[in-house]
Amino acid sequence: MVKNKMATTDTKNASFRFIEPVLQIPSKRKHSIYDDIINEFVASGLKCAEVKNVGRNPMNVRIMLGVRLKERTLENIKAIIRNQKVYLIKVDVQKRLNVTEH
Repeated sequence: MVKNKMATTDTKNASFRFIEPVLQIPSKRKHSIYDDIINEFVASGLKCAEVKNVGRNPMNVRIMLGVRLKERTLENIKAIIRNQKVYLIKVDVQKRLNVTEH
């Protein structure tokens, strides 16, 4: 048992050539421009808004916003395309649930 304690103490002070001790592994999820767009929309308090200045294909923007909204479980916000423009809208989840139940 004494050897194990010494080995633990030694690893704290040892320098390694190919590895670096860490307390935890970082999250895989990267922050993206789509998170910034969603955060700005949520903070705005608006019911709907056009997404601008992204510089990407509108369909790709809508798809990626949809992915991020789903991952973040923001069911009350939807990304849609109209006339090659992307919009974020807040929807009433209760109304949608009531309509689909009938």
